[in-house]
Amino acid sequence: MAIVMKIKYLDKLKEGFRFKRRFPKDVAQVTGREFFQARFAVKEEGPVLLREHAALLRDFEDTVRAGRRQATGSEEVPPRERWYRALTEAERLVDELPDEDLRDVLADEMHKLGSDPMLLKAIRDPEANSGL
Repeated sequence: MAIVMKIKYLDKLKEGFRFKRRFPKDVAQVTGREFFQARFAVKEEGPVLLREHAALLRDFEDTVRAGRRQATGSEEVPPRERWYRALTEAERLVDELPDEDLRDVLADEMHKLGSDPMLLKAIRDPEANSGL
């Protein structure tokens, strides 16, 4: 008994396989390409083909993330890095306070101004693990 499986974004060509997936419109404008295409190194079907397909999917997602970051001009920062940045900023802010009890007052005022919740947590409790 054989199991047949349709794998998305995989084209069978004479000389092997090709991964082809269309970029989202916003990313296509930034990259100048409509499709992400790559030839598979493996020439036969099997588990190696599936591993390579998974790697190409990751490459596609990385390209999309980078394109969107470039399009918006924003920096996508991992949560752990955001926490360390918040701790550094909280240290700087708290060092300027004359009294350690003013942490909550500072955090409340910054909350009213719409500050980053992670920064507020770092001000209130710098020993917390940031939930990561």
